[in-house]
Amino acid sequence: MSQERIDQGTTPAATLPLALAVLRDEQELQRTFDRHADSLVAAAVTRLGDSAYLAPRVAEQAFVHAWHSRAQIPSESALDTFLRSEVEHGAARALSRQLAAHRLGHHGSGELRASGHARPDGAYDRATSWAHVLQGVRADARSAAAHERAAAIAHHEAAVHIKEITRQRSWVKPTLFGAATLVLALSLVWLLDSA
Repeated sequence: MSQERIDQGTTPAATLPLALAVLRDEQELQRTFDRHADSLVAAAVTRLGDSAYLAPRVAEQAFVHAWHSRAQIPSESALDTFLRSEVEHGAARALSRQLAAHRLGHHGSGELRASGHARPDGAYDRATSWAHVLQGVRADARSAAAHERAAAIAHHEAAVHIKEITRQRSWVKPTLFGAATLVLALSLVWLLDSA
């Protein structure tokens, strides 16, 4: 594998020693945040449209994912590509979640209130956003694993709920119950009439 391919970021599965990675420590992550935050939020605002208030959260998650994948990011250009790709995917996930919530009848913008520092136009408080990135970065392995387990359980429960809602009901049981009730009622009328 050539050094050029590594520098272009075309081999994300390759793992580097952290000493060679672009994001070696939290100070480098903060410098990266300072350089890229505004442009990533702007890109997310463009991608999210009417849901621009989610843009800061999408950008924050891109930085957290970059930190957790730092052993696979060998250069500044690869980091830039990684962050932009994460914003694209994060915006798509956010829109998908909103569409699913809309289909299930959960209308409204509760996420706007939950994010706190984001405004409807995508403007945000940089200090709060950086604090969110640090919170995501500093999560230890146990809490990350617990979060993944909780997310998997929530995902499963949501899938079961959607399946239950969209499942077509069988007409056989209600029809048999109705027929049995009708036969019973007619039998009672016949018995009363003959008595």
